Amino acid sequence: MMKLTLLTGLIVGIFSISVCAQSKPKMSAARFEGLKGKVKTVSFDDAIFDESGKIIRKKGEIYIVTTYDEVGNKTGYVSLVNGITAIKNITWESGGEIFSKNERLSTPNATNDPPPPPARKMENEGPKNPIDNSFDFKYKPDFDDNGFLILELVYGNNGTLSNRRTYSYDPSGNKVKETVFTDNGTRYNDSTLYTYDPKGILINETHLLGDGSGVESRARPSH
Repeated sequence: MMKLTLLTGLIVGIFSISVCAQSKPKMSAARFEGLKGKVKTVSFDDAIFDESGKIIRKKGEIYIVTTYDEVGNKTGYVSLVNGITAIKNITWESGGEIFSKNERLSTPNATNDPPPPPARKMENEGPKNPIDNSFDFKYKPDFDDNGFLILELVYGNNGTLSNRRTYSYDPSGNKVKETVFTDNGTRYNDSTLYTYDPKGILINETHLLGDGSGVESRARPSH
């Protein structure tokens, strides 16, 4: 009887550990973006200034509408440039990985946007020589014990690592920094700093572009 009881206890213990491992909390995409409540749609519009304060992209030139499901997972977005729908994206999760597929609907006139960071693949540009056309990019997220996204590996549909992204948070759980590494995830490329008011509302983003040296300390602000 004692042996049976011990064996049963071990089985229950193993089952409990397995359940705990499978139920590790994971922040939703909406929570990651600082959104609260049951958000369905978010519209994003901005203006970009250079270091001297001169507007280099007017508000309304680029307009993005992002959609989320009932649990806060991103389902896609639509990007409009000067009122013209340029890109339609769908996003889905499968097997703990996130997949993204873009459909370019039009190529509007170029704006006065600053050039993209050096060496970083833009998400509306699919990788060359794809081996799986069902998606453009695949994201492998890693969460800490509190469910916060701390690392994300981004792969193209040709199987190669496009970039590696790391994230850090303040004591309130707000994302305060994103850092992007390219060249197989080892070379610094750019970072974004996020600032919040006392209520936890995002009030400022500062994007730092690398200067090509791969050293973060020499990053330069773009907007």
